[in-house]
Amino acid sequence: MTANRTVLIPDEEDFLHVLVSLDETLMLPLVGAVDDMDAGVEDAWQLPEDFNAKAPNDALGRVFRALPAPLQRRIHGEDHPAEARVLLAADGVYEHMPFYPVVIEERDLVVLRVLRDRLTRVVNREEDGQDLLDFLHQVAEDAEERPDPKNPASRRRPRAEDLVADLAMVVGVLELDTDDTRLLRSEIEAKGPGEKVVLTLRGEAAYKNAATTFNKLITGGNAMNAYLY
Repeated sequence: MTANRTVLIPDEEDFLHVLVSLDETLMLPLVGAVDDMDAGVEDAWQLPEDFNAKAPNDALGRVFRALPAPLQRRIHGEDHPAEARVLLAADGVYEHMPFYPVVIEERDLVVLRVLRDRLTRVVNREEDGQDLLDFLHQVAEDAEERPDPKNPASRRRPRAEDLVADLAMVVGVLELDTDDTRLLRSEIEAKGPGEKVVLTLRGEAAYKNAATTFNKLITGGNAMNAYLY
């Protein structure tokens, strides 16, 4: 029997964009490189023989498909999808960024965490994997430009470290499990899809703590983004 876990996913634009684009920017290139190597394609990248790209790519796909319909629609450009969560502060007036409980398979988080840890060691040169590192640099060079975190008004090519950081951010959100997130889940799940959730005072305090953590994971603690919550 497959073990599941319920995680909280914020309706946060930067997070959803990275979650959706991660397969194209990182996962599919890794899968393609391993497939070429296994097929004996001439000039294929020689990644470590034990490197598994298919399992984490499949895991990411299952995570995406587990997202509730409102988040799926938000990803496809709907600003106010049907059955969207309405999450209100304890005063019943202030509207917070909604969080969605999402059920994922524990094994999927495990394989994504393994990939994150290995790629992190490689880009930090804590593990022997020069061919894998060279491949990540090539994937980054082929990727589309993105806003420069140090100067959002300009754009630049991502670095290998940026691609790994994207994966680490997604995994960090998925594995977040604290007293605050558990309390929030219980209050949010007490209402059906599309119903208004008015947080208790304890829930409000938990929301503020969780929002601070999510913002740190997703944007590095950007002060402007904190207002979105």
